[in-house]
Amino acid sequence: MRRQGSIAVLLLTACAAHAPSSGPEPACPVVEPARAVQAPPPAVEKPRLVVWLTIDQLRGDSFSRFAHLVSKDGFGRLLDGGSYFSLATYAHALTETAPGHATLFTGASPRDHGIISNEWFDGAGKLTTSVADPARPLVGPELDPSETGPAAGRSPMQLLLPTLGDALRQVTVGQARVVAVSVKDRGAILPAGRSGKAFWLGKKGFVTSQYYDSEVPKILLDNQRTHPPSSYLADGWSLSLDERRYRTSQRHKGDFPHRAEAATPAYTWLKTTPFGDVATIDLAEHLVRSFELGADDVVDLLSVSLSSTDYVGHIHGPESREAEDNFARLDRLLARFFAFFAEQVGRGRVLYVLSADHGIAEIPESQLAAGLPSGRVDPKDLEAAARRSLTEQLGSDRFVLGVSRPEVFLDRPAIARTGKDLRIVRERLAADLERLPGVYRAFSLGEARDGSEVGQRVWETTHDSRSGDVYVVLSPHMQFTDEEFRTSHGSPWFSDRHVPIVLAGPGVPQGTFRGPVDVRALAGTVADLLGIPAPAGSHGARLLSASSAVQPGD
Repeated sequence: MRRQGSIAVLLLTACAAHAPSSGPEPACPVVEPARAVQAPPPAVEKPRLVVWLTIDQLRGDSFSRFAHLVSKDGFGRLLDGGSYFSLATYAHALTETAPGHATLFTGASPRDHGIISNEWFDGAGKLTTSVADPARPLVGPELDPSETGPAAGRSPMQLLLPTLGDALRQVTVGQARVVAVSVKDRGAILPAGRSGKAFWLGKKGFVTSQYYDSEVPKILLDNQRTHPPSSYLADGWSLSLDERRYRTSQRHKGDFPHRAEAATPAYTWLKTTPFGDVATIDLAEHLVRSFELGADDVVDLLSVSLSSTDYVGHIHGPESREAEDNFARLDRLLARFFAFFAEQVGRGRVLYVLSADHGIAEIPESQLAAGLPSGRVDPKDLEAAARRSLTEQLGSDRFVLGVSRPEVFLDRPAIARTGKDLRIVRERLAADLERLPGVYRAFSLGEARDGSEVGQRVWETTHDSRSGDVYVVLSPHMQFTDEEFRTSHGSPWFSDRHVPIVLAGPGVPQGTFRGPVDVRALAGTVADLLGIPAPAGSHGARLLSASSAVQPGD
C-alpha cells in the first residue's frame, strides 16, 4: 500500500427512529430474550474513496422531469440504493457556480466563506473572478497566449474557509489524496480547497496552476496525448436515442446534428455540448489511476464537477430537446463511471455524493407563452439608473464603479471624501433602483435583514468587503439580459435554489427524503459518514442523524 493509516467510519443507525431488533454494537443495545437473539448483520466496510459529483445546473426536479431517462445503472444506481433528498435548497440569494461549489464543500454561506459570486469588483475597482490569483500562473501541456500572463493565474486563495477535503487532509496528516476536476476553473479549484489538487479545461487542453505544481504534471501530458480536445469533435452531436423516447418540445427540431464549425475552437465545442462531460470523466478516470485513489484504507476524495448541463441549459433552455438528450447521455456516462469504480476500487468501497451548484429558470419567452409575466432586464439600464441616482445625490456619476449583476458597486473612499453619509447614499440608490421595471426589491449593503425570506437570502450572500453597495432582486420569471445565453440563473427564487442531493454507499440508508433540507448540511453529513470533524465553518445541521426530523417518505 502507498500509505499507512486508517479512518474510522461513523455508522448512522438512527436508533430512536427505527428501533432495530439488532444492529452494530454498541450504538443501539437492545435487551431481548435469549431465544430471540439473532446473529449481527455483516459489518459495513468503510469507504476507501468519496466520489463527489456536482452536476452544474441540475435542477431539483430533474429526476422527475426526466424520469423516463433514468437507468438502473446510471442515476438509478444512486437513487435506488441510497438516500435521495428531493427538496434541498440553498440559503443564499446569488445562485451561481462559484458560491454554489464553495457552499457545498465548506458547508457555509457565501457571507462566511467569501465566494459571493463568480466575479466582483475588488478594492482597486477592478473586476476579479472568484479564483483569480495573478501570482499563480497556469501550467499545462499547451497554453494559449492569453493564458500565459498574470491575469490568467488561478488559485483558491480567495476562499476564506476550509473545505471537506481540507478537513480530510488535516485529520490524516496529509495522507488523504484530494483531487478535483472540471471543465470550469472554479468548479475544480473551490472543491479542492487549499490543500488538494485541481485540474480544469484551458483553451488548448486541461491545465492547472503553479499553486499546485511548478511544472506541467505528467498526468496532463499523458491525457493531452491520449484525449486531446480535438478528438471530441469528429462526429458532432446527434440525438442519442430513438425519437420516440423524447418528451420535450420540438423547438429545436432540425438543428440536429449539431456540428462544430471549422473556426470553432475545440474547447468551445466541449463547453457547449455533452462532450465536455465525457472529456472530464476521461481525465477523472486517469486521475484515479495515477493518484491511486481508493487504493488503501486512507479515505481519498475525488470531486468531479460536470458542466455540460449548465452550458446546454443556458444556450438551449432546460425544456429543450438538447437538455433532454444531454441528460440521457449523462445517465449513460455515469453508468460507465460507476462500473469503472466497481472494478478499480471495489463494490461497496465508494461513498457517492451527488448534488448541484444551482438550478435554472425556463426561457422567458416560454414563460410569456404560458401567460406568466416575464422578460429581461438589461444590466446597462441598471447601471444607467445608478449613475442618474448618484448624479442627483452627489453631482457626478463617477462614484459608480460598475455593475456586476445583480450588484451595483460604488467608490466608497471617493464618497467618504465628499462628507456624505454612505449609508444614506446607498439607501437612496436602492429606492431609486426599486422603481425600475422588473425589479422586485433592492437592498443596500447591510440592510437586508428586514425579516423577509428574500432579505435573509441576500444577507447570507453578502460579504462586507466584497459585495456591492446595492443588491438588486428581479421579480420572479425576470432575468438579466445575456447576449450569449437564452436563459440563466442567479436569483433567490425556488427554480434557482432548488437542487437534488443523493448519498449512496457505506453507512447510508436507502430511502427518499421529501422534507425540506439545507444544502449547507451536506458537508458536515459527509464528514460524519467518514468519522472525521466537519469543516471548520460548516453549518450545524445534518441530513442523516438519529434526531433528524426528516425521515424517509416525510
